[in-house]
Amino acid sequence: MAVATLQVSRSSVEKNIFEQLEREHVIESEMIEGSLNRMVEEVQSLSSSLALIGALNSPDKADQLLEAFAKRNPLIKEDRDDFYLLDANLNRLHVIGSSNSWVDGSRALAKSALSQLKIQAGVFKTDGGFILQLAQPLEARGVVVISQPINQLLGRFFQGRKDIAAWVLEDGSGQVLSNLSDSASPDQTIVRELFGDLSKKNITSSVPADSESFTHPWKTIRGPLRLIPPLESLHLQLALNERTNWTHIVAMELLLPFIFVLLLVSLLAVFIIILVGRRLATPIEELASYALSIEGSGFSSAENQDRLATLAQRPDEVGRLSTQFSRMLGRLRHGYVGLEDQVAQRNAQLEAVFDLSPDGFIDVDAQDLVRFVNPAFQILTSLSAIGVVGQPLSLLVEKLHALASNVTLNQLQDMLRATERLHWLELNIPYKRTLLVLTKLNDEDGRVVYLRDITQEAELEEMRSTFMSTAAHELRTPISSILGYAELLMRRLKGGVKPSEETIMEMASVIERQSKNMADLVNDLLDLSRLENQMAKGLNMHETSLTTYLRPVVTQFQMPGDSREVVMYFDDHLPEVQLHPESFKRLIVNLLGNAFKYSSKGSPVIVKTFTQEVVDQLYVGVSIKDFGDGMSAEDLLHAFERFYRGGAHELISGTGLGLAIAKEIMQAHSGEIDIQSEPGQGTTVTLLFPAIRTWGR
Repeated sequence: MAVATLQVSRSSVEKNIFEQLEREHVIESEMIEGSLNRMVEEVQSLSSSLALIGALNSPDKADQLLEAFAKRNPLIKEDRDDFYLLDANLNRLHVIGSSNSWVDGSRALAKSALSQLKIQAGVFKTDGGFILQLAQPLEARGVVVISQPINQLLGRFFQGRKDIAAWVLEDGSGQVLSNLSDSASPDQTIVRELFGDLSKKNITSSVPADSESFTHPWKTIRGPLRLIPPLESLHLQLALNERTNWTHIVAMELLLPFIFVLLLVSLLAVFIIILVGRRLATPIEELASYALSIEGSGFSSAENQDRLATLAQRPDEVGRLSTQFSRMLGRLRHGYVGLEDQVAQRNAQLEAVFDLSPDGFIDVDAQDLVRFVNPAFQILTSLSAIGVVGQPLSLLVEKLHALASNVTLNQLQDMLRATERLHWLELNIPYKRTLLVLTKLNDEDGRVVYLRDITQEAELEEMRSTFMSTAAHELRTPISSILGYAELLMRRLKGGVKPSEETIMEMASVIERQSKNMADLVNDLLDLSRLENQMAKGLNMHETSLTTYLRPVVTQFQMPGDSREVVMYFDDHLPEVQLHPESFKRLIVNLLGNAFKYSSKGSPVIVKTFTQEVVDQLYVGVSIKDFGDGMSAEDLLHAFERFYRGGAHELISGTGLGLAIAKEIMQAHSGEIDIQSEPGQGTTVTLLFPAIRTWGR
């Protein structure tokens, strides 16, 4: 009866132990599955690494570019995997770790990944055991190969386990890939019992595929690992070997007087394992499994929340632990989601600022690699982001030097150093423009380069400088004449011989004429300055008919008894235009004044209005025609230049600003001005104003 009771107790205990081992096998399998799947995802993420792309583009700088990459990548820094970077011809550009893991099958694996443009996996045998290799293509530019010994991979999960030899990793054919029996000083008793006397059998320390060929009393739990592609094709499975004859061994060592005590202890152990183990171990395992799923999904998984709520309702320690875990998880999820929203909102704001900014930005890291350029940079320099991002800053300097003028490579390099000084950079491509360059350090020991288009400001400054120089030169002539004749007149009046009245009148006439020329020049300069100031602020335009302002100006120009004759052909039903009344009056007065000034006395001037369509745009036109001396072809080329006066009209007073002011006024009205003239045939000035509304008939 005692023997039967012992057999029943042993059977019950072994059954519960085996069930517990099955749960342990599931947990260990899930941990290994998660680690291998995360390894695949980390290797796949390397396809978008700017450091790797930059190393492929600059093979001679691969060691420098990948130094920082190796320090921060978890596969190399934490897992200490062997890393190989290959170009499109499968030449090794860079190796991190030991090169001993490169075997005959590695090149074929890399070639397969490059040809299919898809991550590939393989298991290869080396002198030190089996290794797992993953090959990830970098588009069609190259391949990254990550190699890790399988013993090293499993060692992270079984550190400190004395029964480490009981765990076996097999492939689909049953071949043993790793059992770690030759590392970490495993329990030699377990090794001998599981594998037999290795020295006599003359076999390796790996478990044979056919475990039943051994006579030792062991039981095996084997299950496949659920892995994502490409590891799925390897058909890896994890086997757990556990003794089944432990009760027989113990029974043989105990004396008969202790059989009854053993029976009671066994019954008590069974009771504790069944009641306490099931009540505590199973919920804790469920809680651990839920925590692993949350960790893998980044606090976003809502799976098994009902089960967690059930665990929290328990009155024991598991319930209190589940309640605290649920509260902590809620706070973490709330903070995680809020942080994600803030980061996403901030990133969206920064991207919108950089995308919409009319100014260019260049972000350079500490290794002098260009990390980012915004769309405005591409518009200002005509350089594409694809050819700049990920490339060394020196390459960008060379490209800018090819577009610039009057600047050396050293000067360009000085501009892109973080001196926080303002520089001017003139580009000739895509067209001539001037850029303001400012470079500052960022928080990561890199640089940010700011580019601003100041072409208009530079042109205005140049025009202002030229205008002031020309104005000073033009004013110097009448002032010199006035001062010279005044001094000559004073010397003669103070001399012994008084000048004749005719001489005095002649000198006074010159002084008067030059004074009037200077007054006219000053007035024209003031008008031009006032016009430029109004144009800078924006002219206050009015929608009106052109003849509303044209008729009074032309009518008032011809006074009663005046010998000047103005012939008007006006249409009062013209489309409306936008006019600035003051500048328009100034425009017509200048042109009529020129027409009479350069025409013979009594010669008529014809003013006519008309409409004209140019490239689907309707214009309202005004033409002013005189029958004077006309202009030569040379004079027509320079007619609108400031202070230019034709050589044939030197005896006629003038400042050379009338037509220049007229062109400025027409540009402010978005219109066109044209001059047609021939020597001896007169001159016709045509003004075109864009029509904005057509009158109904």
